[in-house]
Amino acid sequence: MVRATEGFTVGRFTATCASSGRALAAGEPIVATLCDAPAEEGGAPGFVRRDFALDAWNSGARPEAMVCFWKTVATAPAEKRRI
Repeated sequence: MVRATEGFTVGRFTATCASSGRALAAGEPIVATLCDAPAEEGGAPGFVRRDFALDAWNSGARPEAMVCFWKTVATAPAEKRRI
């Protein structure tokens, strides 16, 4: 699911480590990243969220075109987002 904000889109939590492909368990510490989305012909500019298991991040896994990152905790699928 993608949320439109101020003329661009931001991806949501993927529940999968972008480096290893393994599922991220609820309550597991993770590093979330925001990256420039690949340019789509005629599409609005956007961002892609990529989530990393903490061990993958500490081992040096980093996405291309990263704009920012933050440490957070993986949520359960039915859990409401906390601000």
